[in-house]
Amino acid sequence: FARLKLAVHKTKTKVVVQDEASKVAVVEWVRHNPGAGLDPSIQDGAECYGVPIGTEAYVHAKLLAKAQEVVAQADRVLDMLGPDHAHAAWQVVKHSTAHQFLYWLMLSYPSDIVGSGAAALLDDRLWRAAEQCLGLTLGTPGSVAAARVRLPVKYGGLGFRSHMDFLYSA
Repeated sequence: FARLKLAVHKTKTKVVVQDEASKVAVVEWVRHNPGAGLDPSIQDGAECYGVPIGTEAYVHAKLLAKAQEVVAQADRVLDMLGPDHAHAAWQVVKHSTAHQFLYWLMLSYPSDIVGSGAAALLDDRLWRAAEQCLGLTLGTPGSVAAARVRLPVKYGGLGFRSHMDFLYSA
């Protein structure tokens, strides 16, 4: 590197290994060479354009963390606007927050979304947000009232889509 006048940026460098034996060898080398300045923690996956790829446990954990971020953002919106501005809160949740997980929904395998529980978590929290904003009990998902909520606005519904319903088509 010195001959080419290149510098190694250790914070931007990752070591990717294919098998368990290589992983063990890399971890041992890092532990025995503290002067290298590398972090000895090894993850079982990586993110490609923000989408997790790797072992099932890694992908599920990352997807669940993303879903929890969206849920936390919905909670912040509802807390900030409160019951005095329920209509505005509903519009923000419906048109912004509810769609933030679609990127990961489109680019992840449906089995990973279902296995992580991310879509179910989002649907449950956004359903409760709808009830909170509208001041109504919308019934349980699967009921006639729920079907009405999920209808597009042009058909007299609220246009509130379930992540689980269009999981496989996304």
